Amino acid sequence: GLFLDTLKGAAKDVAGKLLEGLKCKIAGCKP
Repeated sequence: GLFLDTLKGAAKDVAGKLLEGLKCKIAGCKP
């Protein structure tokens, strides 16, 4: 349903941001 899809989308967003932050810590952030 719509709610589940929205939840999945939000989870993907959060996971993506966490991954980006992790990459920054490991490899160093480049603007």
